[in-house]
Amino acid sequence: MILLRFAAITAFFIAYLIACGPAGITPETAPESTSSKPPDLEYSIVEADQGYRLTMSQLAFKLSESGLFSEGGEISADTIRVILDSVVSDTLAGLAAWEIALGDYYEFHRQYRQRYEDALLENYFDQMVYSQIEMDSQNVVDYYQDHPDLFGMDEQVYIYHIQVTKDPMINGPDSVRYRELPVEELEAAVEKRARDIRAMINSPESFKTVAAEYSDDTTRADEGGLIGWAERGTYLKPFDSVSFALKPGEVSQPYKDSYGWHIILVEDYKEAGIPPLDSARYQRAAAHYRALQANRIGGVIMDTLLDEIDVEYNDSILDSNLYYVDVQQWVAIVNGMDTIDCNDARGPELAARRNYQVANTNAEQKKEMLQRLAQRMTIIQAARAIRIDTLAGVAEFERFLWHKYAKAIYRKAREDVDWLPDDSSVQRYYQEHAAEFRPQKPMKVQHIIVSDSLFGDFLRDQAMSGYDFLDLAEEHYPGDTLVRRKLADLGRISQRDVPEAFWKAAQQTVLGEVSHPVKTEYGYHIIKVLEREEVKSIEQVRPGIVSKLKKAHQLEVFREYRDKLYRKYHVKFTGEVVPVYLRPLTERFDTE
Repeated sequence: MILLRFAAITAFFIAYLIACGPAGITPETAPESTSSKPPDLEYSIVEADQGYRLTMSQLAFKLSESGLFSEGGEISADTIRVILDSVVSDTLAGLAAWEIALGDYYEFHRQYRQRYEDALLENYFDQMVYSQIEMDSQNVVDYYQDHPDLFGMDEQVYIYHIQVTKDPMINGPDSVRYRELPVEELEAAVEKRARDIRAMINSPESFKTVAAEYSDDTTRADEGGLIGWAERGTYLKPFDSVSFALKPGEVSQPYKDSYGWHIILVEDYKEAGIPPLDSARYQRAAAHYRALQANRIGGVIMDTLLDEIDVEYNDSILDSNLYYVDVQQWVAIVNGMDTIDCNDARGPELAARRNYQVANTNAEQKKEMLQRLAQRMTIIQAARAIRIDTLAGVAEFERFLWHKYAKAIYRKAREDVDWLPDDSSVQRYYQEHAAEFRPQKPMKVQHIIVSDSLFGDFLRDQAMSGYDFLDLAEEHYPGDTLVRRKLADLGRISQRDVPEAFWKAAQQTVLGEVSHPVKTEYGYHIIKVLEREEVKSIEQVRPGIVSKLKKAHQLEVFREYRDKLYRKYHVKFTGEVVPVYLRPLTERFDTE
């Protein structure tokens, strides 16, 4: 189970792989940070074909760099053995991946191809378009000044606000008084409160203090009623018209709308127009200007490339539903070189259906959609024509992608994700592990011992009528009064814990009720059954059994996968696996 959990985080395995020679890594020898050198442990701990060799020194250093075992401390030898198998097999899978014929695996090859083609397109546009753009700073400034539609602002005011409503009056300490007022008088009282608040304001600073104390707009009261910058038309009239009628530093008289009474302070004002060019606005203008130039240069290139595009359509499927056609069936051939298959077309097909609002596109609609895919393919062909694919960075990325997807194909053999146990396997496990599903102590009981069965029935009647059972025990259980309650409460019991007659009586007693007196060698017992746990049925435990069987199967599959790799590359483990100490994560990295 641990093995499979670690297998899911392969990226970290290299930081885990540990086996030691004679000494191991102790708190004294553990690397203090990523800049410190690991102990001198250069002996091999794993060796295999193709020059694969792993030293203790390499692994200790990588482990110190990782974020694993963040609390630090000792990693047990058993954990290290599990990690060791996982990381060695993953490394060897990377070697084996180079033998995979990626083209034989359609879906993996398709994902590789799409990501690689995206890289070709990106590099093509970098070289043919973006590298041709001359970013003169004066051109950017001129572009900014000449485009008020893009960079201009409407006139704005910086607003603070006080709201006055009837809510605090009808819900406050004098609520009874205000609720009894006629509507007209209540409205007059609210207006008077608004005007009294306005009378307290004699400066912009005092406005904020008064707003914090008296405004009913509690979401803004803590900030002195701040609303901030607002363009004309942001708010409804009369709020908008009152705000723009005020000069900076002016406070309005109270006015009323459907939300209550309002008092507004305008602290600042900006005229409509293009604001001064600062760093942030320059960057925004430069991005706009660069995009404009890219569109101009790219448009010329695209017109040339796409002017003579040649698409051969598979007429036999243009009227069909692409979701019912084999994914690898060809749909179009672009310029006699590259094929668009059904899978490539399905995404754009779905978008076309939404656009045309149809259940399935017709032949002409499919051709229009395929033309757009063909345009992308034509640009990719142009990238290859000028040898974009031979650029060092592109070639390296292509090799990385190829290996990534080839390795994913090889690693599929380490799991059998769709496997489920059949009913007979579940039944067999249930029968062979019956003890797991039978509670060890299935009943929780209390009892009272008496010497006479008639008195026992009397106590039972009292308990059944509502008397607390342990209170009765404290009064009537034999022995020291200080321990009677404890002796009466047996807790959870099994058949082995009590006499046979006691067990049978407890089994036959209804849950929550008290038995009639039952005789044992100790006297007569009345028994109260508090809890009873039954044997779990196979249906109750089926999910847990399935989970256990799946984990066992996956572990077996992984071991077969691991052993195959170990045989293929003649793996040798050359060091004793011992516990390893790690410093806490906060102490592993430099803080400078």
